[in-house]
Order: sequence, then C-alpha cells, then structure tokens
Amino acid sequence: MMNATHNPAQGEPTPVVRFLKNWNNKLTGDYFTSIRLRGEKYRRGNTLKLLLWERGIYRTLGQVRVVEAKPLRLHQITPYISYLDAGMDVDRTKEMLYHMYRERVPDVNQADFVLVLFERVKGGQTQGRLF
Repeated sequence: MMNATHNPAQGEPTPVVRFLKNWNNKLTGDYFTSIRLRGEKYRRGNTLKLLLWERGIYRTLGQVRVVEAKPLRLHQITPYISYLDAGMDVDRTKEMLYHMYRERVPDVNQADFVLVLFERVKGGQTQGRLF
C-alpha cells in the first residue's frame, strides 16, 4: 500500500492519512484525533491528504494539517483518549490497534505511537460520492 499520492503542482508526493472506518463519526468535524504509529508525516504543521475507505475505494475527504502529535504507548491509553478517539473503551481500542499494526511492528505493546490532533484545511478539495 502506498503512503503518498503524486502532487504535480509541488512535484513531490503528498502524504496521506487513511481510515478504513470513520470511528466515532469524527472525520466530519473540523478537528479530530487519531492514534498512529510514530512517523515523520505526523510532525506539527504537515499537511496530509485525508482518505476514507468506502464501498471498495478510498474517497478523498480533503486535506488535514497536523496541529500536534503527542507520544503514546498502548499502556498510556486512558478512557478519555479511547472514547474521544474511537468511541470505544480502552480494551477494545487496544485490540483494534493490535489488529491494525500487528504485522507492521515486532511488538505492538512496545511500539511508539502518537496521538495526532488534525485540523481540516479549509477550502480543500473533496471527492463527492460516486454512488
């Protein structure tokens, strides 16, 4: 799976943030969080293309900017974080993260995550529904 799409205007790839599900219906707001594996694209000020998996394809929901990214380990997830981010309790959130990342890191319990606060970029293009 590619982590970027080509942006001809800038001559370089545009990083993307993909969601398989709109947990807690959070992607409709101007600000939302996501727990992700630590990576360069989640640095403060970076702009990413927001994609959501719907009906077999990734749909573009515009662009988001990283407002803040706080380091996080699974054992640090609190009910406050889990309900706000995923709309589920701590154990279910940890289970979801385990299934999402178990093939990408040697030990999910020791992995370096970040709790990312995203801000929707106003005026960004969005892709309309195809069906």
